[in-house]
Order: sequence, then structure tokens, then C-alpha cells
Amino acid sequence: MNATVPPHRPKHATTLITSSIATLIMTLPLSSCTNGKRASQAAHHSTTVLDCHDSAGQQSADPSAQKANGIASPALRGDTNIYDSLPKWKMSNGQIYIVWKAFIAVAPSAKPYRTVTVLTPRSGRLFYASPTRWGSVSNDPASAAPSLAIRISACSSRYAGYTGGILMLHPGCIILSVTGPTTKPTSITVPILVTRCASDNANSINGQDVQQHRHSEHGADNTIYPGQLSYASLDSIGRHRT
Repeated sequence: MNATVPPHRPKHATTLITSSIATLIMTLPLSSCTNGKRASQAAHHSTTVLDCHDSAGQQSADPSAQKANGIASPALRGDTNIYDSLPKWKMSNGQIYIVWKAFIAVAPSAKPYRTVTVLTPRSGRLFYASPTRWGSVSNDPASAAPSLAIRISACSSRYAGYTGGILMLHPGCIILSVTGPTTKPTSITVPILVTRCASDNANSINGQDVQQHRHSEHGADNTIYPGQLSYASLDSIGRHRT
């Protein structure tokens, strides 16, 4: 009776296969954890970087603009009309933001750039892009990728303008920090659909303190602090314009 002899497998080949499988098993979870960590860091520390090619162009200083550490914009005075209608953007994750469009100009003296960061509320976001990209996202908000900070470049000898806006989940006050490579941070408080902000930088509108009064059923006044929901909900301020 003839016995079937199994094919001979070299010992070194078996060792190589076993080693490869072990390496694969050990590498996969490590790679997954590393990528997850990087994704988490990117999500929590995201900064949109725009250079002069992304600018909407250069302009002279606007005397009506609110200034803060090298940036300027009338929109940084905020929107204190609690009955105003602002656009709503629904993100791809289902989050719905109200959008305060704020064209920001960077002074030529602010070279090479200024960084604007959301301090509070942490749910607040900034979305800035080239004019073409801004127009595209305005028609398709789900494609937007808002961030906690933007870095916008100073260009030539005039103010460089950038298209974008401030995104909030609810009416309230957002505090922004403006920094440069060699400057100390400056904070600015922007009211959005509220008429008063309790701020540490004594921000003002038209020369007067920005203040919001809410009358309770007992007639008392209450201050709306940064990030706090105002009494004028989105449902009560009418139809939102696009």
C-alpha cells in the first residue's frame, strides 16, 4: 500500500508566513488608533489657512469698521436686531447653524497674517474661503467645512478682504481672539441676534456698550452672557433669507 506523502514546505517559508500574520495583527489596531487620534486632533484644532490668492481683493480702510489687532470689519459690530432674519446652514452631520456674514479685511501692517479663533462658545465656528468657494457653499451648505480658527494673510499695501461668516447654533454672543506672530492676543465680542453682551473687552456698537435686556415675568432685566441663548428664538424672528 502506497502512502501519500504531503508536499514538503520549507521551514523558513512557514516561519515567514507566521511572522507576517503576527505583524499584520499587531499593526492594524495600532494604525487604527493612530489615525483616530490624528483625526480627533484635526477636528478639535482645525485652522483654515487662506493666502493672498484666496482674498477677494484689496481695498482702502473702512472708517465704519470695527478694528481688532490688525483686522477690520463693520460686521464685527454684530447684529443686534433680535428680529432680524439670518441664513440657516445645515451641515452634513445634521447640525444647523445661523450664519452672520462677516467680510474681514486684514491691514497691511498686520503682515504676514492674523489668526482669528473662537474662544466661546466652543460650538461656534468660522467659515472663510475664496469668493468662488464661498459662493458655491452658500448654495450647498452641506459641503462647508467650518473651523474653530482661520489664518488670513495681509497682502500688498492695502487691506486684503476675505469672504466668510460666523456660525452659531443659537442667537448669542461669540468671543473671538485675534493674534499675530508677534502680537499679544486681542479679544472681541460679537453679538448675533442679541442686543447685549457681557464682555471683558467692553466691545461697543456706535459708541455705546452692547447690552441685551430680557424682561422676566417679574419685570427684571437679565444680561445675556457670551454663548447664552437669547429670548428671541429662531422660530420667532421670521423667515431666514438666503
